[in-house]
Amino acid sequence: FNDQEFIYDGEVHSIYVTNVPSFATVTYQGNEQKEIGTYTVVATIEADGYETYIISASITIIPPSYQFENIEFNDQEFIYDGEFHSIVVEGELPEGTTITYKTNNNVNTNSFKEVGIYYITATVECEFYTTITLTATLKIIELPIITTDSNKEEFIITEDLNYDTFLTEL
Repeated sequence: FNDQEFIYDGEVHSIYVTNVPSFATVTYQGNEQKEIGTYTVVATIEADGYETYIISASITIIPPSYQFENIEFNDQEFIYDGEFHSIVVEGELPEGTTITYKTNNNVNTNSFKEVGIYYITATVECEFYTTITLTATLKIIELPIITTDSNKEEFIITEDLNYDTFLTEL
């Protein structure tokens, strides 16, 4: 009769005495546990003509530990337009998941509107899941000034503008 550990699965778990003679009976107290925790199980072994034997062992039911899968927290770049921009954790998040965003200066947000580079940390938590921390960068860049060169050619801005590439091509 040994202690046993089970991972929580919503099912009832029990432990049993082994190698009991066929003429003996075993009764249990505290067996058949379902919830997370540690429980003492008492087994009473009785047989006619023998002294009653009482032993105990523990059932421990531990929380499962799942891993988050199929989630992303990606860098993004925006051109300044006076509006707030944010980046968020995306993907298949289990019910009950909480996400806490913090920036490099410990502000609890993931949304900004001023020109700058913001390093954002997202802490993703959910019961029975291993907590993870993800990082991404949100850049808000100044709107490039559009000028014409001496040949009167114009620069055209598209939605896919990469500011660093734009500057190097000038």
